[in-house]
Parts: sequence; C-alpha cells; structure tokens
Amino acid sequence: MLKHMIIRMACVLFIVAFLPATAAAIPPSGSAQTGQSEWVSEAATPNWAGEEPQQQEIPQVETRLYALQHVSLSSAYELARSACREIPADQQRYTDCNVELMEQESTLIVTSTAEVHSRVVALLSEVDKPPHTQAFHIIVLAATDSPSTPSNLPPGAQRAVEDIKAFLPYEGFRVLDTGWLKTSRQGQTTLTGPTGFEVGLVFRGNPTSNEPLLIEEFQMTVLEPAVVLPEGVQGDTHGAYQRLVLETSFSMSVGETVVVGTSKLNGNNEPTALVILLTALEPEGTR
Repeated sequence: MLKHMIIRMACVLFIVAFLPATAAAIPPSGSAQTGQSEWVSEAATPNWAGEEPQQQEIPQVETRLYALQHVSLSSAYELARSACREIPADQQRYTDCNVELMEQESTLIVTSTAEVHSRVVALLSEVDKPPHTQAFHIIVLAATDSPSTPSNLPPGAQRAVEDIKAFLPYEGFRVLDTGWLKTSRQGQTTLTGPTGFEVGLVFRGNPTSNEPLLIEEFQMTVLEPAVVLPEGVQGDTHGAYQRLVLETSFSMSVGETVVVGTSKLNGNNEPTALVILLTALEPEGTR
C-alpha cells in the first residue's frame, strides 16, 4: 500500500511541474471577476500622490443700488439684464445675477459680480443723461386759388412749398398760423393765428449728432366750440372739445423742413385745404 501512495504522489508532482504558467495565474472560482474589476478601477484612477484636486473658483457677488436721474426704469432694467447675459456660459450655473426695481425711489438694484457691476455702470453712464433740447418752427399754410407764395417764409419752408406745388392741385398758399416749440422730449404750443391750432410733439434723438431725429408723435388739434341750439329747439347740446386735425410720426434732420401732412379745415364758408410744415431749427436759430 505504501508503494501505491508513493506512486500517486509522484504522478501529482509530475502533472503540476508540467502545467502552463497561465493556468497557475487563474484565481480561484468566484474571485476572477472581482479581481479584474479592482484592477481596472485602479488603472483608471491614477494615484496623484501629494496633489489636491482643483476646485472651480466661484466669484463673489455683491448688491449695489443705482439711483436713476433721467433714463426710465424699464430701459435701465433691460440694460442691466443685458449685462447679466454677458456672463460666460461656464459661469452662469454658479454666478448670481439678479436685477430688481424700486419704482418709487427710481432705483435699480443689481446683485452680481464686480465685473457685471462695471458693465452696468458703463451702460448707464451712456444713457442716464439730461435729454437734448431742440427747437421747432411750425407753419400752417392755407391753399388759395391765386398762384402766389408768401414772401416772408424761411428759405427751407420756401423750398418745401415750391416742391409741394408739383403734386398738390392748388395754385398758391398763404400763411394761416405759425408757432415755435422748444422742448427736451415732448411739448405743446398754441399757434398764433385765427384758428387756435394746438400742436403737440414728442421727439427722440441727439440734435448735436448727424443722426436724424425721430418725431415719435406729431399731433395738431383745434378747439371746436360748443353746440348751442336755438331757443325752443329740443336736443342735446355738446360742450367745446378738441378735434384732431392731423396725427403722424416721421424722422427728420436738424435744419430740415418737412411737409408733415395736409388736412381740411371746415370754415364758415368753404372747407380750407391746409399744409403743415415743420422745421427742426439749427442751434443758432432756436428761441
């Protein structure tokens, strides 16, 4: 029996000695997959000894109040929001930029970084300024049957009248009403003449630049008298009211005379055709 045991042990030693090297490296059953995962994990995460992971620096935010003098709250709000939108995309997720309004105090509240605040200051400095002042001359002409032109018209108005004669079916014109209006944004004046026309005007732009002015609104009205019924006649009576004669918008340059429009005025006898001229006066011509 001892002889058989020695023979078996010799066979086992012989088999182990001639096994391939790869077979000896195979892990025991149940541990092969675990060992492979650990190795992959270690290989994918290098060991950076002595180095700390870098962290994204978050800019500090602060709240500032901007008291507005001339620009509207709505315009200032849009400017501040545009400064917020200029924050780089990679910073927007952790950088606050909040804009609020204090309407009664006419104040803008901005909470953001110093960089955004510098942009808000630059934008507001461009628009929060006193408005520009511009003077206008208004002339109302009445059409006539005689081929005549007023001799006392300014040169710009004289040229405008000569131009409109080519396409209006009238022989001539006479001055019916005139007026002056000087305003920094919007204004109103009553023309000097028999009709009592009132002109209201709203403009936007910088008269000192070479850019045209925008006449956002030009409106001419006339006061209609109250309707008085004869004694003994039954019916409703109406008080005096402002009747709209002309309303329009356009652009013009400083020093230019434009034909704002034409209208009809019902007089005591026949309707009168009107031509309204507007001149944006040069600085030396203002009153």
